[in-house]
This record gives sequence, structure tokens and C-alpha cells, in this order.
Amino acid sequence: MTHLLFIPVKDKLPPTLLVYDGACGSGGMLTESQNFIQDSEGEIRSDADVTLYGKEVNGETYGICKSDMMIKGNNPENIKFDSTLATDEFSGTKFDFMLENPPYGKSWKTEEKVIKDNKTVLDPRFLVNLTNFWGEEKTENAVPRSSDGQLLFLMDMVNKMKPLSQSPCGYRIASVHNGSALFTGDAGSGESNIRRYIIENDWLEAIVQLPQNLFYNTGISTYIWILSNNKAPQRKGKVQLIDASELDRKLRKNLGAKNCEFAPEHIEKITNLYLSMEDKGISKVFNNQNFGFYKVTVERPLRLMAQFTPERIASLRFIASIQESMELVYQQWGDRIYDDLKEQEKEIKTYLEKEEISITTKNLKMLLDEKKWRSQLKLMEIAEKLALTIGDQVWRDFNLFTKAVDDTLKDLKIKLSASQKKENNLMKI
Repeated sequence: MTHLLFIPVKDKLPPTLLVYDGACGSGGMLTESQNFIQDSEGEIRSDADVTLYGKEVNGETYGICKSDMMIKGNNPENIKFDSTLATDEFSGTKFDFMLENPPYGKSWKTEEKVIKDNKTVLDPRFLVNLTNFWGEEKTENAVPRSSDGQLLFLMDMVNKMKPLSQSPCGYRIASVHNGSALFTGDAGSGESNIRRYIIENDWLEAIVQLPQNLFYNTGISTYIWILSNNKAPQRKGKVQLIDASELDRKLRKNLGAKNCEFAPEHIEKITNLYLSMEDKGISKVFNNQNFGFYKVTVERPLRLMAQFTPERIASLRFIASIQESMELVYQQWGDRIYDDLKEQEKEIKTYLEKEEISITTKNLKMLLDEKKWRSQLKLMEIAEKLALTIGDQVWRDFNLFTKAVDDTLKDLKIKLSASQKKENNLMKI
């Protein structure tokens, strides 16, 4: 992140730099930035005065961060304790550089009352001006769903960007997110409005996909977003995507979920791809317009086709509403789920918490219900029997398919409830 953030503007650095991290933890990203800029043997070797600012909601890591600032000669008063989303401690300050690894998949319901009142957004950090399809400018909300607040941290940073008139390199942001920030939210949603606001203002320079299992506490895919309000001429109107998911070296011993790391040559390769803006191989360059779309509802008569396939039959092992969670649990515990789920309950809850998987109380109850698991298994086994008789041909008349299923169930002397038959309709294509 420091390479991508500072090297492109190393010849334009002002004499005084303000660096901010709104989810600073123990301050690692802040001090790493300072060290990278001032390293006498590094790639920048600047004598710039670097001032660090941060905010942390966890009391223990906040204390560590303040202590670390004091030991290294930085001002500990610049580190604030509270929720970045609930209070804006640095509302009057603009920053040159910002780095963050915000929490993802974490609910912000406790901060919701100070961010919005019903549908009215109260905090100006989370309001954006967008031009609609008819060319009218309108203020829209930039508030994602309450179960995941990572994009709110990004909007907090965007709100604190230093104008180009105040800095020779403008502002630059590097922020780590999971795939939810890229893909969650339909057109017009808070997530979509945030992405649209950033891209339409031509602030997004690049997104770098990182290897899985690169972090200590999660194995999911993660991505670095690079933002700037002073793009190089060749970057204007463009977004670069770099797939660095295969650039890693394995650790000899796992550290939690972390089993790999970037070697220096990997960092150098990613940096060079970014600087050269290469458009081939694992680096692709797209126009901003390639990422935009409007949602149009087209109504037509319902036409269903159906087919038994191994993949669709296998999906019946899981309840559709909690399929992802059930799949993860089944991958970890396998068929033990059907025999001693009660004994695995504590382990499963710990696993969900460790992987930062948000799940409602109602869905958790279903996930830990052995009868539900057995019912789904039975349904899958029935579907396998149906497939042996009916075959895997594509049925273009769904009514004929339904009749074939009913007749086969009758011949096999199998009774299914209406809701169970509805589950079999998941096999439509």
C-alpha cells in the first residue's frame, strides 16, 4: 500500500505531510507510512515532516497506538478514541494521504441513530451529489446496509481529502476491502451510489486483488482500492485492475488464517504494473463508463425450464436463505453435522465469529438445528432418486416437468409436502 500510495508522487511531496487512518488499530499503517517516506535507504528518502493522525474504537489497541506514537516521537494527542462512523473528530482537517484496513462484515447498527433518521441521512459525510438519467443533479444517500459499514470508512476518507489547490500531489487513498464493497448493492442502493460517486468524479485509479489467506484473521478475498484527485494524464477516465491473487510465497508455518505473504519481488512487480499502467496479463485497464449501468425493469410472462443436474441436486443439501453459511460449516465439519451437531455448536459459533460472518439470531438457530440439516439431506437424496428415473434432459414445459416429478414420487411411494416440492423447483434453469 505504501509503494502504491507514495512512489507515484515521490517527486511532488510537500514539505509537510498529513497522514490519516480512521481504523488505525495499533498504528501499524501510520508508522509504516512514516518509515517508508523517511527511510534514508528507501525509494523516497524524503526529509518531509510527517504528521500522523488516527482513530480507534478498541480501547486496548488504542492504548498501544498512543504509546507507540509517544515512543517514536509522534504526537499521541493526534490519536482519538471513539467510533469513526459515530463521531467526526477531524471534521475540520484535510489530509494528504490516507491508509485504512476498515472492518468489513461488521454491523454499524449502534452508530445508525447518529448517521441517519429513518431514511434521512444526518451526517454530511454520507451524502453525495449525483446526476440522474435525465441530467438532473440530486443529493443521494451514500449509506450501505447496516450489516456492513466498510464503505462508510471509505466515504469518511473521501470527505477528508485535501483539495488539489492545497497540495502539489492532491490527496491519495489506499484502502483494503473484501468483495462485498465491489459487488454488493443494486443500482440506486447506498453501496452503488458510493461506487458511482467515486468513479464519476474520476477518483478511482486502481484496484488490486490480493492473495487469499494473506491476513491473520480471515481467508477471504481482499482488494486494495487506490484513489486520487490528481490522476496522471494517462489515467484520466480510466480504472486499472491488477490480479495479484497468485503472487505469493507460502509461510513455513501458518499464523492463524495467514499462510502466505508477498515477497519483495511480488511487491516490485505489482508496483511496476501500476506505474506502467500495463494493459495485458494480470493488469487490465478499463474506461470509467465500463462500470456504470442503469437498472430497467422488463416485465414478461413467466417461462420456466427445468433440469436435474448434479450441481443443483447438491445445492438441496442447504437451506437457500442460509446456503453460504451452511456450505462453509459443511466444508469444515462434513457429515459430522448429521450425527453430533450439538457437540460442534461451540466450535461453529467460534468459527463464524473468527471469519467475521454476520448471521441473524433466527438464521443461526436454523444453522444449528440438526433436524433442518437431516431434512435437507433427505430432500437431496430424494432428488437423486428422481434424477435416476427422470434423467437429465431439459424440460421446456414446466408443467410437464412438475407432472413427471409427481408421477415419479407416486411410483417410488415417496410423499413430499408442498414446501418440499417447492424446494425441488430450485432445479429450474
